[in-house]
Amino acid sequence: MQVYKPLDFLKAPTPQERLGAVRVLGIAEDVDALPLLKECYTREPDAVVKQTIDWAGRRLFAAKQRGVTLLGLIFAQFKIDQEIENAPDEAEARLLENMDAQLNADLNRIKMSGVSNALTGAALGGGYGRRDGRGGRRHPGDAGRGQCVFLQPWPDPA
Repeated sequence: MQVYKPLDFLKAPTPQERLGAVRVLGIAEDVDALPLLKECYTREPDAVVKQTIDWAGRRLFAAKQRGVTLLGLIFAQFKIDQEIENAPDEAEARLLENMDAQLNADLNRIKMSGVSNALTGAALGGGYGRRDGRGGRRHPGDAGRGQCVFLQPWPDPA
């Protein structure tokens, strides 16, 4: 795939292509193209293209006087300049890193305590699970009432 730039079309053989390139440069306010537009103006044979070059040249000259750059326009369009302005300073960045590290440590500690609690519960409650697969063993006196007494080692009702 070949990428074409508007500057390539300034030397195109047809006036329509040159006209399109000049319009793009004028609208985009690419002030770096100003010297090339001056050169093209002197050798342009088509009157409409020449008039459009004059329009684009005036527009680019005014943009240059205002201090506009193509890179600045791109930064403004995509709000990159705001991201740079709002970037944290060194102290704030360190604080954020410390907070992130502490959060990760807390999450790991919670995860590990959850794993150890599950293992402890499985070890302690392993012999006392309900026979119906739901958790603790039923006390013989609670049969049919839906109550469950956990971790009480009664014998199986025979």
